Formats: sequence, C-alpha cells, structure tokens
Amino acid sequence: MYKKRLLRYFIVSAVNKNKPDVILSFFKKYGTELAKDADWIPWLAITYIPDPNKRPEYEASFTEDWINALKLSLTDFINSLFKIIETPKILNFESDRIEKLNLQTDIDILKSEIISLKNKITALKSTSVKSTSFIPYNVTISLYIPPSIYF
Repeated sequence: MYKKRLLRYFIVSAVNKNKPDVILSFFKKYGTELAKDADWIPWLAITYIPDPNKRPEYEASFTEDWINALKLSLTDFINSLFKIIETPKILNFESDRIEKLNLQTDIDILKSEIISLKNKITALKSTSVKSTSFIPYNVTISLYIPPSIYF
C-alpha cells in the first residue's frame, strides 16, 4: 500500500519540479515491473501528458490533501513500528548509567541515615535510666473508695 503511494509521490514531486528526466530514468529502471499492475499504466505516460495535475487520472495525487494524508499515514505507521520494536540495548547505556548513579546516591543517603540512627540508638541506650519500682514486690495495693461516691 505504502510502496505504491510513495512511488507516486516521487513521480508527483518530479513533475512539480519539472524533472522529466528523473521520471524517465525511474521508469526505465522500474517500468517493466510497474507495468504488471494495471493501476500503473496511466502513470507510465505521465511525462508525455501536458499538465498531468489537471487530468482526472492524476489530479488527486497532486493535491496538498493527498500529500499531507500520505505523510500523516506514513508518520503514524512508523510511530506504530517504533512502539512495537524494543529499544536497542546500546541506546539505553546513557539512561542506565544515569539511573545507576541516582540509585547509588540513594544508597549512600540511606547508609548515612542508618549510621545516624544507630548512633542515636547507642546514645539513647547509654543515657536511659532503668526504671525502678518504689513498691516492694510483696506489697498489695488496694484502692479505698469512700461510700459517699456510690450514691
């Protein structure tokens, strides 16, 4: 589909730039193969037709809309290919290097935090006072509630 449209775009461009020699050279090289497709028969005569952009067989291919649609269609096709194709590993070297540096920075920061927290724990252990009970272990504590509180 794209091949035929691209080849016709090549011819249209050559006609617009008034380069009949380019078209003749193109048909000399590819004309025999293209002539096997009936759609190409009118195009093989394009260099001998005055103002082909005004002829019904060709006029659609000379419009800006057709050219823009072809460009958009090709762009979409190529973009869809790039979405499917995995990025070559060699193209990831720089981004992988940057990611590795960022991860190493994160590791260094976390190691520093660990050391700081260990130091705080050590400091707290050395300054903490063991709780001591002022109540002997064999003493029972009872709570006296005066009767006036009951009602």
